[in-house]
Amino acid sequence: MKTNITFLAVVFIVLLVVAILIITNSGERSIDPEDIPQLIAVDSAAVDGITITRGPTTIELRRSGNTWKIEKPVSYRADAKKIGDLLHELSAVKASTVVSSKPEKHGVFQVDSTGTELRIMEHGKPVVHAVVGKNGPDFTSRYMRLADENDVWMVSGLSYGILSDNPSDWRDRMILGIDKNQVRRVQFQYADTVFVLSRGDSLWTVDGEPADQGRVESFLSTLASLSADEFLDTMTTAPGPPRCVLDVDGNQVRFYRSEEGSQYFIQTSISPQWFQVSEWRANALLKKKTDFKTK
Repeated sequence: MKTNITFLAVVFIVLLVVAILIITNSGERSIDPEDIPQLIAVDSAAVDGITITRGPTTIELRRSGNTWKIEKPVSYRADAKKIGDLLHELSAVKASTVVSSKPEKHGVFQVDSTGTELRIMEHGKPVVHAVVGKNGPDFTSRYMRLADENDVWMVSGLSYGILSDNPSDWRDRMILGIDKNQVRRVQFQYADTVFVLSRGDSLWTVDGEPADQGRVESFLSTLASLSADEFLDTMTTAPGPPRCVLDVDGNQVRFYRSEEGSQYFIQTSISPQWFQVSEWRANALLKKKTDFKTK
């Protein structure tokens, strides 16, 4: 019995020593809350450049006036809301503790070349250069290191996916981006079949007959929010005749059904860009004349 107790005591002491060594070697140190710096300070109104790099992928976002654009790896208008969300979260980032100050530990927290490098410019001048690593011990924290320092901080305030390295996540997915209240006329063309929605002073008609106002408004809301599921950057020619062409105040939206039928390819007269949308999203717009008639 005494032998077992002695053995357990020895094991406990060994484990305690190992734990102390691990904590000591990690480089973690406690910091007075008043001494914790603000790692990232940005003026959202002044930010005009954001660069996100992860592995071989680099995404460059630039603002000109009030318009954001992706410059790399593709040239396209950017999703201003997502950029606004990123800047909002960055301004709210809070550091809590330094988990390591040892360069050899950077890989453990993925704040080396395996992490996400973030650069921010204000008025063309760099103001932030940081590396964001893996998630912390919970879903609300991450590891971060300023690029020119060795301290690895545990921070909170960055949501999962906010620093996506997928270029499509930063592109504006809106296909038309219209104000539904400004639309005056929509023509539907299915091969030889054509009908027209038009607005008079206040009421909509379909081929000159009174239309169901609620159904027209619902259609216009769906049309105004039409967004792409995917960007088809390598597609250059139409796959055949369109199933439907919508003419919205002179701007065409052409719908092509895929061979398998579960998707639609869309191109507008505004841009040569091709988009892919799901069948259900397209079907919400491909209406019949009877869909708008009053009952």
